[in-house]
Amino acid sequence: MKNFLLAGVVLMLFSCGEDQADPYVVIPYEVKSVQTDIFQSWGFLYFRDRIRNTREHPPADLVRFSSEGLFGRIWVAFTRAPSPLAEDDGMWAFYGAGPVNGFGGAYQLDEGEGEIWSSGRIGQTFVGSTRSMMEFERRYFSALASMRSYSIHNNLLTIRFGDHSEEMVFALL
Repeated sequence: MKNFLLAGVVLMLFSCGEDQADPYVVIPYEVKSVQTDIFQSWGFLYFRDRIRNTREHPPADLVRFSSEGLFGRIWVAFTRAPSPLAEDDGMWAFYGAGPVNGFGGAYQLDEGEGEIWSSGRIGQTFVGSTRSMMEFERRYFSALASMRSYSIHNNLLTIRFGDHSEEMVFALL
């Protein structure tokens, strides 16, 4: 009986705890019918796992650290400018911002086949933040470093990375 009462008190204490906020934030966007190419600035929306049919949005800490609106806080711009690094000769430069740090890298593109690939190196600034923001940013940079293919539909850019089962979805800025 004593153990039963103790278990009941413990369960009651756990149930009275503060409500946990969602660990992520959904970034609002509007789908618009436009004709565009990849050589634009794109605002990150979410990761999508095509096999599990799930979405992973940026961490809720993004709201706390964002002085501007959330849309466009995490972004990437694909340019036609040559990469400034000698080891990336023949590649173009891309750059942008993660939830915390700025970054840059080099990529190649086959527009006809919808293929895109990075040199595998992402240079970044080194500002620290919360664990959830830094883990999300590592995932974001890793995905950009392992890009495989892309598609554009309306104002949405989808980049597949890794083994092609995961995607990053962006909206035109």
